[in-house]
Amino acid sequence: MVPDMGGVCLTPERQHLSLLWFHNIMKKMNELTARIIRNIIAVFISALLGVVPGVAIFFTLTACDSPVGNKGTGEMVDSGIDYTESTAQLRNPARGPSLDPGNFGQLTNLSGMLSQINHTNTFQYTVQRFYINLSDYINIPIPETALNNLAEALAEARRLEITVIMSFMYHGHYPCDCTGHCIYEPVLDTIFGHIDQISKVLAKYPDVLLLIKSSMLGPWGEQHSTPLAQGTTNGDSNIALLVEKWLDCTKKYGLPNIQISVRTPRHYLSWYNYKYGTNHSSVAYTPHSKGTDAYRVGLWNDAFMSNSTDMGTFVDRDNDMEWLNKKASYTFYGGEPGNITLNEWSDIPIMEPAAYKTRASYLRDGTGMSRRWENIVYNGTDPVYKNKTITVVGYNWHPTETRTATAWDWLRLHLGYRFVVRESLVSKKIVPGGKFRLAGTIENVGFAPILVATQASVIIASGDTSLYETPVDIDLNSGKYDVTITLPSTLSNGQYTVYLKVWRDKRGTPGDTHNEVVAFANNGEFAHSLFHHNVTYATGNSIIFNSASEIRANKLAAFSITGDGVL
Repeated sequence: MVPDMGGVCLTPERQHLSLLWFHNIMKKMNELTARIIRNIIAVFISALLGVVPGVAIFFTLTACDSPVGNKGTGEMVDSGIDYTESTAQLRNPARGPSLDPGNFGQLTNLSGMLSQINHTNTFQYTVQRFYINLSDYINIPIPETALNNLAEALAEARRLEITVIMSFMYHGHYPCDCTGHCIYEPVLDTIFGHIDQISKVLAKYPDVLLLIKSSMLGPWGEQHSTPLAQGTTNGDSNIALLVEKWLDCTKKYGLPNIQISVRTPRHYLSWYNYKYGTNHSSVAYTPHSKGTDAYRVGLWNDAFMSNSTDMGTFVDRDNDMEWLNKKASYTFYGGEPGNITLNEWSDIPIMEPAAYKTRASYLRDGTGMSRRWENIVYNGTDPVYKNKTITVVGYNWHPTETRTATAWDWLRLHLGYRFVVRESLVSKKIVPGGKFRLAGTIENVGFAPILVATQASVIIASGDTSLYETPVDIDLNSGKYDVTITLPSTLSNGQYTVYLKVWRDKRGTPGDTHNEVVAFANNGEFAHSLFHHNVTYATGNSIIFNSASEIRANKLAAFSITGDGVL
């Protein structure tokens, strides 16, 4: 940072000369006398060396004690933004309610797939379940034309910045025999061949995929009511083989980190014992390194908060929930609420802590249970929503309206992550070309951590035009940030706003648009739109935005620059 020379900005060489010249004098003077004489000397040196006086920059904020310490950038002050949480619906990537039409349809029905993706985008959701029926291919490979349709649908999801949950089945209802078992399924070898074909297509869209359900077997791909997934011996072994095939094929075609989900903890246990040669009788969490198969396998639940076992999902609920709590700290957990009547397990007192315990990231909207929650006033422990009137942006079957917050309002807004800035401190005084520090705390009031990689940058804007942007290193899951940037030396008098932009990191993919921005939930501060104008990263990288591109960013502070010449 340029030293405080009464508002005069000198080059580094002239600063060094002047400081050496008067060093011995300065250290003998008290603080007040030194400041007066320093100002006089600065003006004299400027005139002598031909330096045009610079401007004095300061925040028009009240100083406060900073709990984040001092990194040599001077006193920190509160930025004055609103720290309260809003009830706004935020279009944040890779979290939230998901839409699907129940039976997504055949791969031959491209128009139907595209229609559903656009339906999701209309309601400002970012998660879409591709629920694909493969019944046309029970005895044959999937034709190239059908695979091309899948690719086109994924490309449309990429264009609309929607993440996709892949789920496959060979029927979307119960075509069963008299014993209640599904009878219209391929043999395993045919299923494995389809998985290989599908994985090759999916590998071209890594930025679009949220996860792949191992699915395939049983009605709706839910891995029940079929001889291939029935019982705890052969059935579980088949599911273990199914998971292995998904893991192997996705790695084969370049998706070594994509999540593969199983339907129950018992299925995970069966796969784990098969994979690692163990003989565990119940799930117990074991840490695994990122990149290992055990790290990639997660859980989906098609009977979320239905009853004491979630319709057979959990065998020992307490033990299974403890395992899931740790497993869902790095894998996406979700599914859909069971379509049953409201009971104690799906009511707020039990459902609320369970949603946090299991770190739910996504749930299907439009089920019977979500509609029942829609008609129940939220009566939980969250004071932001309890007995509060909120504005609900039109979604799914609902128009935009103002109403008392419902159980579904609270649940869908907290799926995945939801960040609220609780403290924002900034440098009190800076000069052009000097250092500017931002530090603070961020609370995640959502159920789960953010599970996609992110990049971040600090933007200095005038009005709605971005003037300067520089990359910073921020981990939202850490709950805090503390960064120092170098301001441009060309800032002139005026009002400026400081924004933090955090976006999903999709480097190296065609979907790397920098537009999937994480909006914070602060009242009045989230998702502010501004236009970029000739923005270049401070590292000297080429311009990454067109001058007319609009982005969202989160306000952290505002400051003024005045040009009195002497501070």
